[in-house]
Amino acid sequence: MSRTISKINPYCKKTSADLYQLWDMLVSRDIQAFTQSDWHRVENDFLTEEFWAINANWSKDPSQWLYEYPSLNEYKATWLKQSFESLSKYGPLALQNGLLNLSSFSQINIKENNASILKRFDGYLIQETGEKELLKWQTLYVCKKVKDKWYIKSFIGYLPL
Repeated sequence: MSRTISKINPYCKKTSADLYQLWDMLVSRDIQAFTQSDWHRVENDFLTEEFWAINANWSKDPSQWLYEYPSLNEYKATWLKQSFESLSKYGPLALQNGLLNLSSFSQINIKENNASILKRFDGYLIQETGEKELLKWQTLYVCKKVKDKWYIKSFIGYLPL
């Protein structure tokens, strides 16, 4: 069952179409899909043939970073595993609201048909047991615009704040 996301896109679709589309893809659609383990909702947001990603392992030291996702299939498997694990601790609505409240979208640099964006999570999620879990990381996305639609080309994830 689909739930409505309560956080509203801060960008105007008419005057800031690129920012509107990027925020919708990286915040709204990503969080909604993740909290429902619905990969199909986001699978078309990636440039499949060009995709790769790095796991920074919460380290500021690039020598600790891993080229963990050479293709979208590897990332998809991890994404689904993390989604199921998170849902078992929080439940869908609590997870969705928590991630939305802890997320921020900043350092947006658009040059022609390419963009880099930071998405951050900073704060505590409350598990169903009442236990708190600190989320304190950021992801640097590299996106590409093709025929008026933005796609995720790559990212460096789990960067410390």
